[in-house]
Amino acid sequence: MGYKRSIKFLTSKKAMDIELWFNVFELVIVFSAGLVLLDTVNSEARGTAFEKNYFARDSALLINTIYASPGNIEYYYPNQTAGFIFDFKQNKVSVYEQHELVEGGVVKYPFAEDATYTFFYTKLSPRNLQEHKIVYSKNKDSINVNN
Repeated sequence: MGYKRSIKFLTSKKAMDIELWFNVFELVIVFSAGLVLLDTVNSEARGTAFEKNYFARDSALLINTIYASPGNIEYYYPNQTAGFIFDFKQNKVSVYEQHELVEGGVVKYPFAEDATYTFFYTKLSPRNLQEHKIVYSKNKDSINVNN
């Protein structure tokens, strides 16, 4: 007798049964949206986009500061940049990992270049993955970045 009642419940046309199905459908949608959001947050936490963006902006702003500062400067960048490649080109700094040059994960940030100084464009690759220090130096007529 209970078996017939459950079949009648599933095929019933009562408004109460329809409202129950809408509530179940809403719960499924909320649960699915929560899983998608959790997966997105976890993938962003494991990614290196934030670090690349930070290093590109910090390097560009540091070069602008060196251009504006008087006298000779030699600045040792204090942050660990292991695993990232820094590419200094005309008016921009690009930061990426080795495999991302082909995949398109390069983060670029512009800096203002002064025509009175010679800036030596370089590409800094990490020598070893444990230690990668960058040295910014300014002489009376040139600016150089090396590791």
